[in-house]
Amino acid sequence: MKGFHKSAPLFLLFLLTACTLGQSIAQSSPLPATNKPVNVSTAIPTLKNLAFNKTVTASGQTEQEPPNNAVDGNPETSWNAGGESPQWIQIDLGAPATISSLRLSVAQYPAGETTHQIFAGASLADLNLVHEFSGITSDMQILELVPNEALSGIQFIKVL
Repeated sequence: MKGFHKSAPLFLLFLLTACTLGQSIAQSSPLPATNKPVNVSTAIPTLKNLAFNKTVTASGQTEQEPPNNAVDGNPETSWNAGGESPQWIQIDLGAPATISSLRLSVAQYPAGETTHQIFAGASLADLNLVHEFSGITSDMQILELVPNEALSGIQFIKVL
């Protein structure tokens, strides 16, 4: 990731979620006039962390903070590239998927100007820039991408 202070270690907790519509939950709801329950079926979005425990590679790591920490679902662990920027982390989702949102939790010291580029594609040879976060970031900040249209056919995600 560009812009990190030279002495700053690079950490990234990579959380990827996709929303699937269609699961419905029946709810009882009283009608104001009669106060009798009526069953209402409502489609409620289901969120799933597509990156959870998937194959991950990175430009570098420390012994205590390997890349798989970025996809273990535990906010208490993180990946540390162990070097100066730029660094990268890449996730293989195992199969093409539709992605409705992407969340990055960045830990850094000191706070400062950074650029985080998100590339995604069906193959490593087909990665395209889908978003760039640019600005001042600080420790424990969450960066979230919710594209206007879900990204479909995505198997690989790389963050620079």
